[in-house]
Amino acid sequence: MGVIYTQNMTDRDATPPVKQNTLKARGTLRCDSANILPVDATATADTVYAFFRIPARARVLGIVQTNATMTTGAGDWGVYRTTANGGTVIDRDALSVNVTLTAQGTGWVQPTGAAAAAGRRHMPLWQALNTVATGAGLTEALSDSEYDICFTLSTAIGTEAQLDASILYVLPE
Repeated sequence: MGVIYTQNMTDRDATPPVKQNTLKARGTLRCDSANILPVDATATADTVYAFFRIPARARVLGIVQTNATMTTGAGDWGVYRTTANGGTVIDRDALSVNVTLTAQGTGWVQPTGAAAAAGRRHMPLWQALNTVATGAGLTEALSDSEYDICFTLSTAIGTEAQLDASILYVLPE
């Protein structure tokens, strides 16, 4: 039984070594944390809570979310343009779909959105979004721009509580 190497490992062992994509290997891990927002009991579906602003060239690893038990409520983690760029939605559920708030949540949010699909996890955010958001018009020329990562309610909230979230992402060196 032999050892099976990933392409990154094979590239490192090559002679001469193959230059690697720094989003996949040796990038800089960043964490934006301690973002706490009160979720009002009167909040209705389609209410948007903006949590993070990250570079378009980032590769999102995931979101860690903590919330108290709420009687009803669910939402999606998605990507919006910044206020300076119009504040419009690019893909409201790009990162995770239908995250429930009805049980106390503490932990990693399962990446179920289209931009987080297996074939797109190693892409910069702008590129992953461009493959799933029809008409997004995102290009590498815009890769120095930023996007807002937002939680959008898909069902109304029944109990007032706080939603705490952190995001982990990699930037190329």
